[in-house]
Amino acid sequence: MKTVYILLLIIAVIMSCTESPVTSSGDEVVTGSSSIFGTLLTDGKPSDEEATVSLYLENSGSRLSRLHANTGDSLIATIETSDAAYSFDELSAGTYRIEVSREGIVIGEETNIALDENEDRKIDITIVIIINQTFNISTTEQNITINNFFIENGKVTASDSGYTLIFADTDTITFEIVLDNGGTTETIPVTVVDKGDGNFTIEVPDSTDAITITTTETTIPPDSVQTINNALLNAATNCPIAFDNSAITYSISGALSITSACEVVFGPDILVEVKYPITIEDGGSLRILEGTTMRFANSAYISVGGSGTGTLTAIGTENDSVFFERLTSTGNWGSAGGSTSRYFSGIRFFGGATEACSLSYCSIESAYRGILVSGAKITVSHTTISDNRESGCLFEEEGTPVDSANFTHNSIHHNGGYGISIAADFVGAISSSCMISDNTGGGILIAADKVEHDAIWNRYTDPYVVNSTIEFASDEGVTVIITAGTTFLMGNSARLTVGASLQPGTFIANGTESDSITFTSLTNTSYWGPGTTGANQIGMVFTEDASPSCSLTYCVLNRATNAVAINNTRITIANSRISNCERTGIAFNENASPVDSNAFTDNIITENGHYGVEMYANFIGMLDGTGTFAGNATGGILILGDKVEEDAVWKKHDVPYVVSGKISIGSVEGATLTIQEGTSFLMQDNATLDVGSNGSAGTLVADGTADDHIIFASFGSDHWGTASSGPVSGAIYIRNTADENTSLTYCDIISATTGIHIFDIEPTVMNCTISNCQYYGITLEGSTGTTVSDNTFTNNTLEDIHMQ
Repeated sequence: MKTVYILLLIIAVIMSCTESPVTSSGDEVVTGSSSIFGTLLTDGKPSDEEATVSLYLENSGSRLSRLHANTGDSLIATIETSDAAYSFDELSAGTYRIEVSREGIVIGEETNIALDENEDRKIDITIVIIINQTFNISTTEQNITINNFFIENGKVTASDSGYTLIFADTDTITFEIVLDNGGTTETIPVTVVDKGDGNFTIEVPDSTDAITITTTETTIPPDSVQTINNALLNAATNCPIAFDNSAITYSISGALSITSACEVVFGPDILVEVKYPITIEDGGSLRILEGTTMRFANSAYISVGGSGTGTLTAIGTENDSVFFERLTSTGNWGSAGGSTSRYFSGIRFFGGATEACSLSYCSIESAYRGILVSGAKITVSHTTISDNRESGCLFEEEGTPVDSANFTHNSIHHNGGYGISIAADFVGAISSSCMISDNTGGGILIAADKVEHDAIWNRYTDPYVVNSTIEFASDEGVTVIITAGTTFLMGNSARLTVGASLQPGTFIANGTESDSITFTSLTNTSYWGPGTTGANQIGMVFTEDASPSCSLTYCVLNRATNAVAINNTRITIANSRISNCERTGIAFNENASPVDSNAFTDNIITENGHYGVEMYANFIGMLDGTGTFAGNATGGILILGDKVEEDAVWKKHDVPYVVSGKISIGSVEGATLTIQEGTSFLMQDNATLDVGSNGSAGTLVADGTADDHIIFASFGSDHWGTASSGPVSGAIYIRNTADENTSLTYCDIISATTGIHIFDIEPTVMNCTISNCQYYGITLEGSTGTTVSDNTFTNNTLEDIHMQ
């Protein structure tokens, strides 16, 4: 058998000659050659690549003895003779006529046609276009035809005989070449044989002496399934390497490495079956065009930039997406490649992936995980990522979208894990235009990180999930804004910390009346906010480096350990609900407070396991009396012992204040503490009010009304106040440096050691009820008590009024 490998694109065959009289030029024909130029045709359309074929005219005296096609050339577009040119702008299958004016022409040895000098001949040339196959055949005396073949849907068919030349993986197809030998025809069988390695051969009998087969080695795959492998890429001489025949299926049947040798282009509108991994590295580039479908075996994936740089762009259109999906009906593609399942993803971008990597108008589904971005920055827009086994997108090791303008209009839904997993500093790179919904694990898993860039964290249908500590701080200061309606699910180890080590931070979570921002436990059986024990277990911490611009309005904080701790700074908390926490709702520590009395309003702090609010005495005046603090296990508002050094009004709330320790009222400039009528205090056993303490100027005005007394009662112990001994005991001390405008009227003082101890001053104490004291109702030390009158004493152990 003689063998030729399947070659390029087209056959041009000289079919026949006829005669027709025209006016002759009378020029003598000389030996020479004429070139036939043109444009290669692919799927019936011209391409940009040029090829040539020549006709040779040999002169024998006054006659031409031979006219034949030059072996090895393939396409006709323009025919030139010595004195004339005939052009065909586009050639398709069919018959074209070339006119040559000469004294005489002989076509082959058997045909001798004498011409007058005024006659010429028209040579009919039949062009048969065979997509993806070229037979290079040279003859001696015969004209050759390929019998009745034409193009149909990108394949060669034989209309009369019914033969169809379709190359598939298992086909062995026989067709015929008919030789026209001066009216005598000979039919020669030609067999197409699958070699089993992606190559096909054409075989003709050895006895066919009339045909010479030119053998050229190539690796063009079959017509219906074409294999793409490393050998094919390495053999390519033209770039980019384009695979764009929509009539066939492309198959990647071995590991495919795309490197700097050439850019590879898939599409448009083709099907690629990916049975092995595709790696893009060492400067390689893969471009996937609109309408292309990539179907992956379970162990197949695309890896970009794992070794050296690599670029993947998959750019569909609004009406013609790029699809990444599984090859089989079960399993998940991307389920291999990596030491642990952490790497298992359909499309993987590593540190060498360039910022030119982009997925636009794509669909990624049924992978183990849709996208992994590890140490790279990419663009993803108008892309659907759905129905993957684990998360839709995993960003890790500084992996992130390029910015919020480059992760837009994506729909990430129905994935078995999270929609997106990303470090906290890059959450702001996810655009509000994305739809993130119905993912089993939640919308966005925020990994532990320090947020050092200003950002807006947008609201999505699915919640954010936090399982670790996130810190908002930077040298220049950072501001993070949470969009109204956003929900956070907080794991046991979740904490938000604002400001750190002289690095400012601003956290603004301002919901609306109809769209609160929610921070709640990931489960109904645990609390969020890590720490050692007690007060150190905190969900949200505002450090002394947190900006006074920090704000929580219309927020819901639920099931934290201690929900909020504010340390030595000022913030705004308004219209928020804090409930079901293991311990305290809000703790204002050290010099912490609301920004002002308008910055802590209408909060509902209830059903917590300890106090609703804890605050030092000097800042209690910042509470405006609105909201509710009822239903907390220990009490509503805990006042911690402190100096009250500025004028303040303590407002009445729906629950008593609980006082712990000594409250000193006064300063060098003077300070007045006014307590609203109807206010109640529950005093722990060590609690005291000390007006004018340490020689400072202080004033206490605690004036109730006949209908609305101010109450000071014991909190869980027999008696409250200093109790070292009877004569020096006291619950409310009024020192001689206190202002004489100090006044207690319509007050109930219950279960103190000694109710009021007055030193050498004449304050007003009138219409008060003092009862159940351990020692005295009132002790007057150096005071005449002239302004002490109309008081009621009941069940005091020693005297009602003791003069010392």
